[in-house]
Amino acid sequence: MFIDDTVAVGNAQMYFPDHEIVVTRMSPEFISTNSNLLDYFYDFTKQNDQSYDELWVTTGHLQDSNKYMVELSFE
Repeated sequence: MFIDDTVAVGNAQMYFPDHEIVVTRMSPEFISTNSNLLDYFYDFTKQNDQSYDELWVTTGHLQDSNKYMVELSFE
């Protein structure tokens, strides 16, 4: 998904570096704490298997497009 880079984000350079990506494996505690929100996004994948154990988040700043990129990878 893409978010306008005018949205206020704390530590934007750390999480959304210009023309680079950051890949983060989220902890099991994060997945458990945010399961309702993550399940909402997982439903968009339309996978037959309705479970996942790991979540990877890829972020970056597409400076020329004025967009922050967020990709969720469920495994």
